[in-house]
Amino acid sequence: MSIFTSTPDPIAIVVGNVAVHWYGLIISLATALGMALTARLGRRLGISKELVYDLGFWVIIGGLVGARLYHVLVLELPYYLANPGDIIKVWQGGIAIHGAILGGFLAAIFYVQKKKNVSFWVWADLVVVGVALGQAIGRWGNYFNQELFGRPTDLSWGIPIVEALRPIAYQTAEFFHPTFLYESILNLLTFGVLLILFYKFPGAKARHPGFPVKKNEYRAGVVFLTYLVLY
Repeated sequence: MSIFTSTPDPIAIVVGNVAVHWYGLIISLATALGMALTARLGRRLGISKELVYDLGFWVIIGGLVGARLYHVLVLELPYYLANPGDIIKVWQGGIAIHGAILGGFLAAIFYVQKKKNVSFWVWADLVVVGVALGQAIGRWGNYFNQELFGRPTDLSWGIPIVEALRPIAYQTAEFFHPTFLYESILNLLTFGVLLILFYKFPGAKARHPGFPVKKNEYRAGVVFLTYLVLY
């Protein structure tokens, strides 16, 4: 018997005629916590929180646009060609992490190279720690939207999926693997590894990437590239 006894309500609260979705609340929480952590870690590299939030603004915009475009153009293009009005309905779900990473990455490059004379690799090391934490939290939005689930399962942690959202091949199944949860846990483990690496490697040299770096000292990009490998 599953520990998940009922399907979740995607609506958190209703204020007047406005329905506030759990998906949006969780994504907002994940973004806020990721930004706050990045600002805190930035002090270790001599980067002010003002610069972190400035960059964060562009990364969030680029990430949201990239996430939606990837979902619409790559994953579900036939559906949105038939239902173009649904393209803007982000609150119903439908953002792809691959597009978010790509969009945020491009926005960060633009900001760092065109706006601020700071090494991109130092920024990349700083940002991905918060990104991994945000991903671990944000995946729970998929639970409330009943998306990102796997094959049917009899395991006690299987999640119930309403019939309308089940794949055609599994209409008679009720409980499915919570793949959102699996990725959330793996993202949390990735966050732990990146945080350890961040505190182990970066030091004063990171503030001035042009300075000579001795053996075993900080190399800009180590944390960022580790994130790519682990993800």
